Amino acid sequence: MKRVWTRVTIPGEDISFEVLSGLLEEGSATGVVVADGELRAFFTSARWQEIGSQFKKTVHEFQQDGIIPEGPVTEETAESGDWIAQWRKRLGAIEAGEHFVIVPRSMEGYTPPEDKIVLAIEPRMAFGTGEHDTTRMALSLLEDVGSRAETVLDLGCGNGVLAIGALLLGAGSCLALDNEIEAIEETTENAELHGLADRIAVVEGDAVQYPFEYTYDLILANILFRPIMEGMKRWTDLANTPSHMILTGIQTGEEAEQVKALASELGWQLEEEMNTEHWFAARFFRA
Repeated sequence: MKRVWTRVTIPGEDISFEVLSGLLEEGSATGVVVADGELRAFFTSARWQEIGSQFKKTVHEFQQDGIIPEGPVTEETAESGDWIAQWRKRLGAIEAGEHFVIVPRSMEGYTPPEDKIVLAIEPRMAFGTGEHDTTRMALSLLEDVGSRAETVLDLGCGNGVLAIGALLLGAGSCLALDNEIEAIEETTENAELHGLADRIAVVEGDAVQYPFEYTYDLILANILFRPIMEGMKRWTDLANTPSHMILTGIQTGEEAEQVKALASELGWQLEEEMNTEHWFAARFFRA
């Protein structure tokens, strides 16, 4: 049976996503499609009943202040296949870093170069596809350290693309965590399809509050600024000596500077950073 969602359409593309990213996170948007001059966010129907009025009010305030384009915010019922199909049509093979290529599982007629690591991931999550800068940057930063990690922690795993990337590079095992049941299902499915089910544990929980039992050589977090700032101290306590941490989902500018400052305070050394027009990613080392 197909799941039923509420699809909310907001005028505007890139700038709308950057401005609304925090609001989408707070509202627990399950997916986001940016296309054709608009942003389409998807919520479970039950969640939309809880937050819909306040969400639309905030968007309207942004429009009145000139932060995002004016225009009607519409909502309608959508089966899951509707919006997944939209992504499938738009995405082809997407290269990330020097070694990765991300392809939709449903893509036909594609032969990857022999030197590429293929991530066959059906695009569903906003931060889980190679379409998003944060995913490509995180995979690029992962390339130099993934094979050296015996234990990996992927916080906010989405559809598991980073966890799977680390394991395919040669990492030993991974704990992948997300607070959305859809992410748990997708990561589990994708790990099985890549033959990695015996090397990954997928659990539901909050990245900041989860009662972790072990420590890790590599910590990955492609989430957003606020939970990164809230959770970094606790995650540092989970880091082995030595260890690496890759953070993204952070906007360039003030957010990036605050993340780097906190990491430095906690004893992390900045090894490499990457920036696009809107997004920041970094790899840190702790001896």
